[in-house]
Amino acid sequence: MVSGDSAPISSKCPKCGHSRVVSYSRSDLNERLRTGEAIEVMCITCSETWSLADKEREAVAQGLKRLIEQRVELGPEKKSTRSSNARRPRGGHRGGRG
Repeated sequence: MVSGDSAPISSKCPKCGHSRVVSYSRSDLNERLRTGEAIEVMCITCSETWSLADKEREAVAQGLKRLIEQRVELGPEKKSTRSSNARRPRGGHRGGRG
């Protein structure tokens, strides 16, 4: 699941070598980075679970920082992507038989 509040993380399984992606919410990820709590990844191929190494954590911290900076540059998120001028007609005939 990837949404506006999620941050996908990729890491290579130390047991089988497959790359795995896990997604944390930005707030959870920020808290884990701030407190030193483990950022864990699980391989669905071999069931190995591991924590990101210091070098990977640093890369994640830099990526999260860039995401936050981009969000600040773009300003507040809009509630709707639909233009206020592009309104659907109300009432009337909506296709079908005429």
